[in-house]
Formats: sequence, structure tokens, C-alpha cells
Amino acid sequence: MITQIRHSGIVVIDTKKAFMFWCEIMKLKIVVEKQLSNEFCNKLLCGKNGGDVSIRYTKLSNENLTTMIELYEMTSISDNLMPNFLNSLYGYNHIAITVDNIDALYEEIKIKGFDILSESVIIDEEGKNKLFFCRDGNGNLVEVVEPIV
Repeated sequence: MITQIRHSGIVVIDTKKAFMFWCEIMKLKIVVEKQLSNEFCNKLLCGKNGGDVSIRYTKLSNENLTTMIELYEMTSISDNLMPNFLNSLYGYNHIAITVDNIDALYEEIKIKGFDILSESVIIDEEGKNKLFFCRDGNGNLVEVVEPIV
């Protein structure tokens, strides 16, 4: 069901230092850098509680796009984050996997009683991927993604 490991997500406090490490030393390149919309962040991180979350998002990759790391800097944060969404406000946050049938996987994870943080499968801001977040049996955050064909 998993077709690839997509990326690892890291929440950073100091983007400049993160770029120095990941770009200058590790030689990754910035592929995407943008401010995620409050609407998308709130839907993803606050659910039906509502909130005001803003994130500066940067995707880094090697030259052939086989290695991806996503950096997230919280530029504003809400008290209404869904419980346990972030392990902490900085550091390792999640691993993302690509799957071939996200809707069936969502239902299976739900039926088997694992913690699903997204209320449903949602569409990303670009309309290119369906996704949801869940936790494995040890509390690790997993982003499950299926490209929209």
C-alpha cells in the first residue's frame, strides 16, 4: 500500500540556521518556499475547534528530487491546536508516506483504533494531493498522502 517515503518534516525556530545546515552544509536546494494560508493551516491543525495558525513552509531536496525534507516555522500559533498534533514546537515532527488508496487506508486505520488527527481526508492547497495525519502505535506522527491523478 505504501509506494514511497515522501519526506520528513521538521519544525524549526530559526530558519536562517536551518538553511545554513540543510542547504550550505548538506547541499540541499530550496524547491518551494511560501507562507501557508491560515485557512489551510487552521483546517489541518485546529480541526473544528478553529484557530489562527500561520506557517512558513520550505521544501528542500537534492538535485534529482529523491530526498525531501520539509521545514516548518510557526509564524503564529493558536491555543486551539488539536491535542497532540505537534510533538513539540520544534524538532522532528513527522514522516510522510505516499499510498495508492488513501480512502481505504483511512478507514482501516480508523477501524483498528489508531489515532487519526485529521477529521477526514483533505485536499492540499494546490489541489494536487489528498492527505491526512495519524499516529502509529508508538505515538509517531505520520502524514499519509495520495497524489490526485
